[in-house]
Formats: sequence, C-alpha cells, structure tokens
Amino acid sequence: MTRSVHRGVVLGTRAKLSGRHDHLIELRERLARPDVEGARARSGELDREDGVDVAAAMEKHGLNAIPLTGAMASTAEALEALVNGAASPSEVQATLERSVPVAVRRSEEYAAAVVGAALRVAIPGDPAAADVASPIAALEPLAALLRSAVAGPSEDVGEDKEGGEDSERRTREARDARERAALFAAQRFADAAGHPKGLLTRVFRDLYNGDVLDEPAMQRWREDEGNRVGLEEVAGKAKAVFDVAEYLHELEAAGEEDAQEE
Repeated sequence: MTRSVHRGVVLGTRAKLSGRHDHLIELRERLARPDVEGARARSGELDREDGVDVAAAMEKHGLNAIPLTGAMASTAEALEALVNGAASPSEVQATLERSVPVAVRRSEEYAAAVVGAALRVAIPGDPAAADVASPIAALEPLAALLRSAVAGPSEDVGEDKEGGEDSERRTREARDARERAALFAAQRFADAAGHPKGLLTRVFRDLYNGDVLDEPAMQRWREDEGNRVGLEEVAGKAKAVFDVAEYLHELEAAGEEDAQEE
C-alpha cells in the first residue's frame, strides 16, 4: 500500500469514528429530554449497515445505562399525585401506562421511582416508628402498581414473540434490572431512614407476599456488587444485607424444601 493510499484509509477511518462519536453525543443529549423513543430510534442509524436492531445498538454502544432524567418528568408528575394523595394507585397506574413512553417504563430508573414513591406513601412520617412486626397495610393497595412497574410494559410480550431469542433475552435482562432496582429503591428508603432494625426485612416480606418480587430476585440483589440504579450508586448495602440476611436464608431454605418434596 502506498503512503498516500494508507493516509487516505486512516483519514477515512478517523472521519467515520468521529462521526459516530458525534452521533453518540447527540444521543446522550436527547435521552436527557422527553423524546426518548426518538433518541433510541436514532441509535439504529449507527448500525443500520450491519442489520442490528435498535435495542442491540443501544446495548452495543453503552447507552442503556444513561439516566432518563428528562424523560422521567411525566413519571415524576404522576408519582407526585400519588404521594400527595391526589390520585389513587389505580389512577396513577393508568396515567403512567398512558403517558410515559414505553422506553422509560422498561428502565430500571422507572421501577425504582415507582417503588420509592410507594414506600413514601405506605410508610409516612418517621419510618423508624413503623410497626415491622406485622404487614404494612398501606402497601397492599399499591401492590398492583408495583407489580406493573417491575413487570414492565405489556408491549414487550408481543415483541418477544416476534423478535426471537435475542428479544426474549433482552426482555428478561431488562426485567432482572427492574427487579434489582426495585430492591435498591427499598434499600435507599431504609438508608435514608437510618436503617431502623427490621424495616427492610418487613418491606422485603411484603413485596414477596404481594407477588411483586420473588426469592431469586432478592438473591440477585444481594449478589449485585454494583449497587447502582442506572448510573446512581445506592448507599447502605452492607447494612441492608445484614438486616434481611435471616429472611433471605428463610426463603432459601423453604425453596430447598419444596425442591426436595418435588
């Protein structure tokens, strides 16, 4: 290869990388605004020549963990109505499903926001004064809203059937992330309250009994060393694990007994 040709190849490669870098910067800026769907669609242009779909392109370029700050505005507005008592849990759930983009409802930040708001509603005032010996009655009416936030958009079911194994894998991984985020939101709530003894165990019990989260999800939370929701680190993991250790052991032992009986 002659020197001039080599130089042309290098310059062409640099130009291509520079252009892709500019696309990524644009995507990061747009994901911080409400038009999340448009930004994610734009990501497909990065890999159109390779036939890679949008979700895979987002994952490939490290864009799945970008905070959805601007796009969470409609979520925050609906949850504020819940916390202030201006809307019932079922009304808030309907509003979220109607007004919040699917891409946002798939995110772990969304699940964490819903769980955090629900806990503020169910345990008002001083969490240290909460009766942790019995179920939190105010959390029960919120169970359907919590299940919906953790399960993710109903639209994903149809996409799974059409998208094959890759689509199913991404949907499963997204759900796992939302489940961990829900538990990190509970951890954040307990940490902000100073980790009152038994509070987090009570919340975990009620989430489990309300079919919001199962034992494997709690074990994944315990084993997660990242301790993050999106890019935000959540404090208090060591104290949280200590608080719920006995309950998680109880669930694990019960699971082993069920397996033996089968």
